[in-house]
Amino acid sequence: RAFWMASLLSPLGTYCRWKLSKFNHAPNPLSRCQRQRRRRRHPHPQTPPPPPPPRWFPLGTFLANLSGSIVSAAIAALLTSPSFSSHPSSTTAVLRALSLGFAGGLSTVSTFASEVVALSEGHYPPHEMNAFGYWIM
Repeated sequence: RAFWMASLLSPLGTYCRWKLSKFNHAPNPLSRCQRQRRRRRHPHPQTPPPPPPPRWFPLGTFLANLSGSIVSAAIAALLTSPSFSSHPSSTTAVLRALSLGFAGGLSTVSTFASEVVALSEGHYPPHEMNAFGYWIM
């Protein structure tokens, strides 16, 4: 029963991960006021100021993996607590489905692994230190 519910919840986790991926390697966001100040300070108003340098850290994937891990850990702690043993099996099945489906769809090892490889071969020096730092986190 938990596997069927997990299969229904996993697309929601995958959708959340996809939305969070918008934060990967995006230029540093500037507020409207900061953009206006940059335009005023730019010496040649006919040419736009250069864009800010891109971030090397894949923030979206990091947040997705962190959120999925926190949800899974919280559910595991709840399921193993002695006070939870008196709850009905349907509640346990729903919690396991949330952990397996939603949190499993939200966190992904394959994207993390491909981003570590991309960082090690990427355009953000020092390549190896970026990949190692992201892997350690």
